[in-house]
Amino acid sequence: MDYVMASNALLDRATELAKLKMALDQNIITDEVRAGGLGGVDQDRLAAAIDQIALTFVFASRPTAETAFDPSYLPDTVDRAIH
Repeated sequence: MDYVMASNALLDRATELAKLKMALDQNIITDEVRAGGLGGVDQDRLAAAIDQIALTFVFASRPTAETAFDPSYLPDTVDRAIH
């Protein structure tokens, strides 16, 4: 937060903290993240997203969920959990 505050003298710390909390609560700390930790991907949901893209875009080589996202590089779920 100090970095953000230093970037603009007109910012109000309480307002910026409230905006950060709102972003975290509504966009980052979702039910899926609570259940599976940060960084994971629901392969079925990703496959459905690829299907939707394919409705309007012709892939030279259509990806699968497995080729688009490889979870093997992620730490264990317990290490990515939100506490």
